[in-house]
Amino acid sequence: MIDALKPSGWIVVEEFDAVTCLPDPAVNGREANLRVRRAFGEALTARGVDLHCGRLLAHELKGNGLEQVGVEATVSLWGGKSRGTSLMKLHFEEMREPMVNSGLISAEEFEADLKRIDEEDFLMPSPMMWTAWGMKPAFRKS
Repeated sequence: MIDALKPSGWIVVEEFDAVTCLPDPAVNGREANLRVRRAFGEALTARGVDLHCGRLLAHELKGNGLEQVGVEATVSLWGGKSRGTSLMKLHFEEMREPMVNSGLISAEEFEADLKRIDEEDFLMPSPMMWTAWGMKPAFRKS
């Protein structure tokens, strides 16, 4: 994507970091630290996914020669049946077979956690969304 930029062109990249901000029931008793979330992270890591990818975006942009690189991150608190938890459920459901078949979570635990996500009192912090931007250097005459 960077190669496709014109000189002085900008790029904005967003990616989640799934491990920087984890649920902590000790801080907020309504937050749930689900087994399915941990199993999901382990399954992704086993497949070579870097769960800190979003956190590394600015470094990657700088490493690829971009200038004026900036970054910010946001976290939301997702409640049961919210758009965010609906998204997470879809991700979990896509990885159901690999998680259960590898023994990271039982089918019963998986179903119980997905049911819990839809309960009215459910809360979980979202994965941290990192937004990074940078500009391709202008063409410089020699």
